[in-house]
Amino acid sequence: VSSVPDPVIPPVNVDIKDALIATKGITSVNEQASSIEGTRFFSFVLSQPVDHNAPNGTQFSQRLTLLYRAKSAPMVLATTG
Repeated sequence: VSSVPDPVIPPVNVDIKDALIATKGITSVNEQASSIEGTRFFSFVLSQPVDHNAPNGTQFSQRLTLLYRAKSAPMVLATTG
């Protein structure tokens, strides 16, 4: 049995920026101009546990970027390290 709480899923009609801001652990949400037509570009910080089996233990912050097209579009995750 995991002690990690279930994620809060925002209502369907919430704007992506508002959903990011409302997500626990996400801070410093910054929307920037996107060079790709039809998309929105965000950078933000996600605080997460070092050990996901100890969610109240030591935390670290990860800088992330999101290139968002639509809720109905597939999500592609890419890492650089």
